[in-house]
Parts: sequence; structure tokens; C-alpha cells
Amino acid sequence: MLRYIVKRLLWMIAIMVSVAILIFTLMFFAPGDPVETLIGSDATEVEKEAIREEWGLNDPFIVQLGRYLYDTFIR
Repeated sequence: MLRYIVKRLLWMIAIMVSVAILIFTLMFFAPGDPVETLIGSDATEVEKEAIREEWGLNDPFIVQLGRYLYDTFIR
């Protein structure tokens, strides 16, 4: 019985990580700019670039994904 429970828990972890990766990927490739959505289109490019840099939105996909998974499951 313990073996069954451990097996189910390991599958649950794998599925949770897979779903998190899928959701992040869909949100990453969704059209639109999250910074413009947050502060509006009337902000200057300097302000937008500062927010992108602060939040790490200029980083490559894999770096952002790693940060997202770390913040979601480790923190």
C-alpha cells in the first residue's frame, strides 16, 4: 500500500510540473505586452524598459521558465 501511495505522489509531482510548464509556455507566447497591459500605452519607452528589466521580462524563455518554476515550487 505504501508503494502505491508513493507512486501516486511521484506521478502527482510530475503532472503538476508539466502543467506549470504548459501554462507558462502558453502565457509566454500569448500576444500582447504584459507591461503595456499593466501601465498602459501612455507610458514612455524608458519606463516600460525599466519595468521589463526589473521583472526579468528581457531574459530568455528558459531563464524565465526556470525562475517561474523555482518561485512556484521551491519558495
